Amino acid sequence: MRSHIFRGRFAPLVLDGFVRDFDLRTREDGFHVLHSWNHVEHQFTRENTPVLMLDRFTDEWPAGQATPRVQALLLDHYFFYVLGLMAMRAWDEGDPNENLDRVTGLLRHLQGSAGSGHQFVERAETLLLMAISHFHPDETAYPRLLEKIRTLDRAHRVHFALAEATILGSHLRWGFSVLYRRDLGRMRGDNMGDYPWLLFSLATLMEEYVRLRDGDAHEDNAGDAPGGAGDSRDADDRLDRRQRVLEGIIDGLTPDPWAFVDAPPESLRPYAKEHAGLREALAEYRDDLLEEFERLRPTREAYSPLSFHCNFPHNAIMAKVSIQLADENTPNLPMDAMFTRGGKWQASERGPASESGPSSESDPASESGSASTSNHPEGLARALMAYSGERPERLGRRGARLIIYDPNVGLRYYRMALQSMRKAILVLATAFMAGCATMPGVHSNPPGADPTRGNDSDDQVRVGYGTQDPDELTGAVSSVEAEDVGREVTSIVDLIEGRLPGVYVQRLGNGGVSIRIRGASSFMGGGEPLFVIDGRTIMPPVSSALLAINPKDILRIDVLKDAGSTAIYGSRGSNGVILITTKRAP
Repeated sequence: MRSHIFRGRFAPLVLDGFVRDFDLRTREDGFHVLHSWNHVEHQFTRENTPVLMLDRFTDEWPAGQATPRVQALLLDHYFFYVLGLMAMRAWDEGDPNENLDRVTGLLRHLQGSAGSGHQFVERAETLLLMAISHFHPDETAYPRLLEKIRTLDRAHRVHFALAEATILGSHLRWGFSVLYRRDLGRMRGDNMGDYPWLLFSLATLMEEYVRLRDGDAHEDNAGDAPGGAGDSRDADDRLDRRQRVLEGIIDGLTPDPWAFVDAPPESLRPYAKEHAGLREALAEYRDDLLEEFERLRPTREAYSPLSFHCNFPHNAIMAKVSIQLADENTPNLPMDAMFTRGGKWQASERGPASESGPSSESDPASESGSASTSNHPEGLARALMAYSGERPERLGRRGARLIIYDPNVGLRYYRMALQSMRKAILVLATAFMAGCATMPGVHSNPPGADPTRGNDSDDQVRVGYGTQDPDELTGAVSSVEAEDVGREVTSIVDLIEGRLPGVYVQRLGNGGVSIRIRGASSFMGGGEPLFVIDGRTIMPPVSSALLAINPKDILRIDVLKDAGSTAIYGSRGSNGVILITTKRAP
């Protein structure tokens, strides 16, 4: 696996050339598909992910447990990542829609009876998103990839939107409850790169909803009809696809509905036209949406994707393979099964529901039913949650599980989304019906956000209940002055790299740099600290602006990362703050 060369019965299987070529091209695009981000060392792992899984197996299980099924699964896991690389290169040559369909065909062959039979994902679109759903420091990589996805035909855009709305919905719901403790302003600031993807997904799904609702649906091309439940073209199939689209919409709205039914947050202001179009569509179809959403209310009697939350879906894939290596009787369903309450997977055997269900995010797993082995989405969700909490090293910050299935929490998110929609969309619908030229902004600080965040000015900044001049700050964790460094400095990066404790600098392949103060929580980028130069904030991407500064003009660099210091910058300072003072400062 490390060399990408395998012994065969008659001749070796040599994949080294094309795998390394595809990997190099993908790295130049800013993505590391074969390697994972190490949040402790703040760099990508030296070994590729399939080798790390193989090493974990050899460390935790005796050699006698390496049955042919286990060996086949480990090999399939390797080829799953190779296919992920192929999906990333779909735009290199030829028609990307056809290329993605070819990868989907290879994926189905990989998961067929000739191998382990393990089900990873259903389609190339989901595969690609899984391949990039861990942290990447190049914050420009995700917007570039999103623009590529926008060039696909309607059917493939909808497939991407369905998967992405659910993946980001799950990721942000986990973050809102567990990582950010319901601090919406901090979640927005820490995930600025995720919101444009979520906007694209919701806008695409709303267009598809209108198309299906108005009865203008026509037969899709050779690619499967969005929905994942089969290829039939009758009216029932259209209704199934419409429900699947509705699921994607409500799933994408639940973590932060105010960002899409209210005035756009900072991360979506560059996409004002797309945001306004989504708001207008939500307003026009308000009554129908609210009525149809009622049929998607999470219950304890049926699986709902709104109840499934995980920090990174990449980790869910790793957990899924791990539990299958340990026990072949655990649920074997593709991750797509976690994205819908309908489809063929719901017809599978469902184990008994727990009588005393989970009651909170802090302790979401009840022992009864938490490790159900039924081949049903709820069984898989509970098995993944049980695995994530079995050992202390698998837990996140403050002992939180990284994978959660909790119908009670799912219902609370559902109610929160519908309540905010009823309030905000009512105003928008009134303006829409009145023919207003400009859709009004309802409020800039939605319910659930800290109203003291996000309203800072250049002259004064908010500190708890009062204000304070930036010059009076005393919470700098570390600092460096240019005159203390010497003459060998050729760029501002030289002033920062290796001289400020807790600050990590990575030089990117495109000539830029990525700077981090703390660990990352957004897998769509947006983890850069806030840069303030002579009292003025620098909007992302900041790499070019930093490299343009003459290091001889710099007097001092201060790093703020404790809560008391960064809080004065609102949600923008959630990843820490780097203050740069130049000789030209007033």
